[in-house]
Amino acid sequence: MQAISSMLTHTCTTPFSWLGSALDQVVHAVWKRFWGDPPSFQYAFSQQSNADCHLQSWTNFYRLQELRDRSPTRKLSLEAADFKTHRQWFAETFLHFQKWLESRNGPQMQEYMREALQQAPCAPELFNSAGVRYVDESWNPLERGERASLSPVFLQQIPDKDLSYTLPIFEKEGRWFCFDQDTRQYEPIQEGANFSKGQRASLPPDFDSLKLVKLPGKTPFIQAIDPALAVGERFVPRHLGTYKLLLLNLGIGQAPAALETQTAMRKADTPWNPARCKKEHLIEHALATLFQQDPVLKEKVQKHVDFFFRTWGRYKSDLPRLRNGQGHSFTQEAIDRYLPDEEHMLAYCLMQNVQFLWFSAISSTAFCRHMALPKITTWIPFVPGPSQYRKAAYQTGFMEVWREVAARIQAKFPERQDWVSFAGHGMVLSFDPDLIQQQNERPITDPTLAQNLGFAGIDSLHGKAMNVFYRR
Repeated sequence: MQAISSMLTHTCTTPFSWLGSALDQVVHAVWKRFWGDPPSFQYAFSQQSNADCHLQSWTNFYRLQELRDRSPTRKLSLEAADFKTHRQWFAETFLHFQKWLESRNGPQMQEYMREALQQAPCAPELFNSAGVRYVDESWNPLERGERASLSPVFLQQIPDKDLSYTLPIFEKEGRWFCFDQDTRQYEPIQEGANFSKGQRASLPPDFDSLKLVKLPGKTPFIQAIDPALAVGERFVPRHLGTYKLLLLNLGIGQAPAALETQTAMRKADTPWNPARCKKEHLIEHALATLFQQDPVLKEKVQKHVDFFFRTWGRYKSDLPRLRNGQGHSFTQEAIDRYLPDEEHMLAYCLMQNVQFLWFSAISSTAFCRHMALPKITTWIPFVPGPSQYRKAAYQTGFMEVWREVAARIQAKFPERQDWVSFAGHGMVLSFDPDLIQQQNERPITDPTLAQNLGFAGIDSLHGKAMNVFYRR
């Protein structure tokens, strides 16, 4: 989920990652030598440091409504908004993520997850009838990456290092605090204290003997591994799996764990609290309802949605012929139990492309980071990258279909300008003309595409790469 990020395969980025890291260090050192520590951006909406965009999107939706409530006309004005740095938002919202992890540990949810390992489509345990792994069927590394990340799976197996998440250290009123894995609270740390390996959480090598009295300009992060993230052997619900859990939490679909999840989210008061997290605010649900009521529109979207990536085709065409690790095909009962229904799946595929196009319009750099593409794809025309993606959206008729769908949504729900979207990544989008104007007045990569998409976006992941209107 954090960045559908592994989409175009790690083989595209790994050979160059050391270069980007080394270059970043050189630029930082030169900047600091002449001008001191680089200034930190501040944001009016929350920014994430972990794989919690599925929570941040709801946090930012609530915040948008709260900021609107300050105006008699509900016009968003950021002049009086409370801007925070990335680190400050992190300290404020981290506990939501922690509570969400703990809320997932109910007995029914854990049983649901364990059964999924045997019955549900799980990556990379997808095989064709000849026993060949589905991801390995293609020689094309880009297609292999797409198959790995965009296949219709409920659980994905990921490396141990990706099971870790970030813990905050922050300063408040002259005192330093660190999240304690044992107490599950922020605990004060004495100034001048030394960190060492094995103290609650393992520190990155650069901070093995860090003294708080000599903290650098930007607060360091601690990495920790929490078993609540893993199911079985490092299988976790990501992308489509998180979407399915969100739908269950919203009361869409049947599973014994649904009521338990809703109760836990309400008790822990996470951003998924059913008192505030409602299906009426999720644009994918509104689209699914529209598709159920209008088969002609549904058929049109199915025809155009796979204009670049085959997310819908992998669900509709490939999944019925695939097998699990034991050689068994996936029954319709298991597909219904662990994956969204057809209309919600189609809405997911549509909005996934809409999100990708929005990133590409606002910042080619953000698009490349979101897709784990090397930045060189921004400039080389024959490498599949942001320019080809934008061009394909127009050439295949996808943009015409999206504009029709967007018009239908606005006509059907005229009182709702702001929506939460989760299609592998969570963000807020708004059809408010005033927000669209604020967004498009900033220097962005493709103003024409942004105008044609017809909405403003509020994202929690790539604020540093995008010149967004809620940043200063």
